[in-house]
Amino acid sequence: MKIMKYSKSLMLLMIILSWFTTLLLGKSSFKRYLPAGLFSTLMVRIVNIIGGRSSLV
Repeated sequence: MKIMKYSKSLMLLMIILSWFTTLLLGKSSFKRYLPAGLFSTLMVRIVNIIGGRSSLV
């Protein structure tokens, strides 16, 4: 169980650090890359939904 606690805290730390880097980007860079980020998020979500429906078993 110690490994599970370590991995959860590591994942939480990675999420927090990635959000702190958005503060360093600046407003113009954030606006520039926001559409690409939203598009990739949407594509990953769609693939996740389609993959969850299909069953290989």
